[in-house]
Amino acid sequence: MPGGGGTTNINVQVTPGTVLSPGQYLGSIQINSSGLLGGSLKIPVTLNLTSKNSVTVSPTGPIAFNQLQGGAVPGPQTVQLSGAVSSTFLTVATPQQNVPAWLLVTPANGSITPSTAATLTLTIAANTLLQGTYSTLVTVSFSNSSIPQATILVSMTVAPPTPALVPTPATLSFSYQSGASQPPPGQSITISNPATGSLNFTVASISDTWLTVSPGSGATPGTLSVAVNPQNLAPGSYSGSFTLASSGIASLTVPVTLFVSASSTPQPFIIANNSSGVGSQIAPGEIIYIKGSGLGPGNGVSGPYGTALAGVQVTFNGVPGTLLYVSSTQIDVVVPYEVAGAATTSMVVTYQSVQSAPLSQQVAAVALGLSTNNQAGNGQAAVLNQDYSFNTPASPAKQGSYISVY
Repeated sequence: MPGGGGTTNINVQVTPGTVLSPGQYLGSIQINSSGLLGGSLKIPVTLNLTSKNSVTVSPTGPIAFNQLQGGAVPGPQTVQLSGAVSSTFLTVATPQQNVPAWLLVTPANGSITPSTAATLTLTIAANTLLQGTYSTLVTVSFSNSSIPQATILVSMTVAPPTPALVPTPATLSFSYQSGASQPPPGQSITISNPATGSLNFTVASISDTWLTVSPGSGATPGTLSVAVNPQNLAPGSYSGSFTLASSGIASLTVPVTLFVSASSTPQPFIIANNSSGVGSQIAPGEIIYIKGSGLGPGNGVSGPYGTALAGVQVTFNGVPGTLLYVSSTQIDVVVPYEVAGAATTSMVVTYQSVQSAPLSQQVAAVALGLSTNNQAGNGQAAVLNQDYSFNTPASPAKQGSYISVY
């Protein structure tokens, strides 16, 4: 560029064959000219030399994850390994000192070929890490000694949790068998806030009348009592829920499941006169007792008298008898007069729509029985004297008086 200046192109070439091993090499080109400030200009040149057997890691930059403290773990990320030669490899994640392992790398080993890349999956493990930034280094070593190690920097930032209503447990489930004397016991659920401070909340809605939640309001951390009242529900599965509301944050809905099972099949196995305990046959209008299991409700029920009582019915050839008392182990029933004239009758006990197997009973014209004081069909008869005093050896009936026999 003599005299008047201008532009001149300079071709720069490198000869990597003169370099013994892969690595980074620094050099420079110096231009001397009287027209330059200081008389010279130095231009730096950097040469990065890699082995033809190197492995490419994609993406090349650090892998970053973000999670709210105590919140759901972030989704996995993948890294591709590809190379010009074939080799097996082994992955090792270096744990951070004094911090539980939070990074999972799969597969732990594998292989690559010039035509087939390998995929590493990086997954965040469930953790209780405090707020802050954590980092770890994943090293990939290759069985082919000509391939240098590949390193992957992975970081995770744990941010402060956001205010929220969090239930423990997240769902509730109840079970109940039809006819049980008591509903299933209530359950407790704890409502907490993962962030700092306390949140006031109210029970904004309850889905069904069989579900109750108390108290109607509270503050975190707080406990609610949840109960169900399934006595009037038919067997089946019921899904309900209740919703909690708090100012400035999303509402919380807690699912509640109730399963009502049918009562066990009634099993009548003793049928006898209610007074005498004789059970060879039954007669129209006779009061009999039926003993067994699963016959009715857990707590005995007396009246109002009718052909159905507390979910129980007893039929004789399809005709219902009048029920006086029902429980899970005993039924007192009046045999209907419609069985008169039949040689036998088929008796069926039904509880909560579940029927027993039919039992065949012989029918007599009459079946006499005397009630006794011990209600067992033996011993002192249940008799009243004319003056309505109990007839006993110490209080016998007077000659010529009348007595009442039951």
